[in-house]
Order: sequence, then structure tokens, then C-alpha cells
Amino acid sequence: MSRRFFLLFAASFAVAAAPAGAQEFTPYLQASKTLMAMRELPRLKDPIGPALLDILGDNQTFLDKRPFTADDMSPLMEVCGVANKISVSYMLHGLDKGLAGVDKNDMQAAARAMQAVAMRNVFEYQDELAILMPFTLRCQARMAPLMEDFLRKLPPEELTDIRKGGVHQIQNGAFGSYSGYLTMITGSGIKDANLRRMSGTMAEVAPAYASIMQLAQRRQLHELAAATKAKAPAALAGDLEKVIQAMASDSCNALCSVQ
Repeated sequence: MSRRFFLLFAASFAVAAAPAGAQEFTPYLQASKTLMAMRELPRLKDPIGPALLDILGDNQTFLDKRPFTADDMSPLMEVCGVANKISVSYMLHGLDKGLAGVDKNDMQAAARAMQAVAMRNVFEYQDELAILMPFTLRCQARMAPLMEDFLRKLPPEELTDIRKGGVHQIQNGAFGSYSGYLTMITGSGIKDANLRRMSGTMAEVAPAYASIMQLAQRRQLHELAAATKAKAPAALAGDLEKVIQAMASDSCNALCSVQ
């Protein structure tokens, strides 16, 4: 019995009474709990690493089997949150050491230290992140139309400052994902296969992410993507063109319009 099959088989007993919408995500959530309970972040070279990461990067099983509806919003949001937490745990691994000696009251210094840790880990854990990050990105892309539908139907008086703040965090997160991607692909040290996988995913989900962002954010990324295309590897030109086209859209839905 393969490790992947064992993990899926064991997970199937975890929440037998769960609603159908949530139960289909049980193997993913169980695998995530296994990962988060490990003392060290699993690597592809570890005995259990490949099977565990295979589940956590399996968008075909967990994200592509069927269209999602409003009833799926809560369980899908949980999965997306867990996926993001796992990706961040790799990207910010060793953050405490990276912040040692940094004045935590100096927000700019702390941000620079955090960015340095993240960039170092992008290279160190690139094989693992090339599996995990596409799932995280696609999960958020599946959430976008559900969130837009929720906001569009929400009575204006229920769009509270707290909800607006949550939308702003989502918008800024989407913007940060693309600005980080556009910075990364012009650097060195990322394997070609990993770069193509990440870039292909960013191109695929660009329309969904663009729909989240405010128009001003899209314009910034449109300019950055156009400038990046001129100096990026030729193999990524097609992906970058898709990002440029997505960010050129001036359509603004209920998500985009939250200021």
C-alpha cells in the first residue's frame, strides 16, 4: 500500500458525519494536520514527504472535480486558509532567527528582514513550494467568484468596516502575490521546471485575481508585468502576456469596488 493511499484511506474515517461539502476535503485537511504536527517541514527527500505533499498539491482531486457554489464557501475558505498557512510556514521558516537583533518597533526594518527570510526560503524550499503554492493560488481563485457573489447580494448596511477590512486584506494579498511573482522571475536560483510551473499557475489564475483587486492595483501590476516581460526568460513571455491582459481589464465587480 502506497503512503499516499494510506493517508487518503485513513483520512476517510476522520469525519464520517461531516456534511458532503466538507467531507470531500477531509483527506486534504488530515494531511495538513499531519504536516503541521511534524517537528520539521517535510521535504521531497524525506520518506513521507512525497506522499504528503502530493495530497496537499492535488488540485485535480480537491479543486477541479466540480464547480463550487455558495454552499461550498465555508469549507472551501477553510481549505484555502490552511493551504495558505502551509505555504507561509515554508516561506517564513526561521523567521525568529531572521528577526533577531531587529528593532521590532522599526516596521521597515522588520519588513526587510521578513522579505530576506522569504526570498531565502523560496530558493531553499523551491521544490516543495512548486507543489504547494499552485494549490494555494488556485484555491483562492476558486473562492473569488463565491466572495463576489456574497458581497453583491449583501445589503449595503451590512458591509461593515470589519468586512471592508477583510476585503482590503484579500485585495492586498492578491496584489502582493503578483508583485512577488513578477520580482521572483527576473532573479536567479529558481529551477526552470519550478519557475515554469509557478508562472503557468500565475497566468492561469490572473483573471480571478484581477477581479479581486482595485483598479489602481491592477494598473500598477500591468505596468510592472509589461516591464518584467522585456527582461524575463523568453519561455515565460506567454504567461506574462496573460497576466498583462488580465490586469488591463477595467471591469470592476462587488469585490473590486470595495474601497
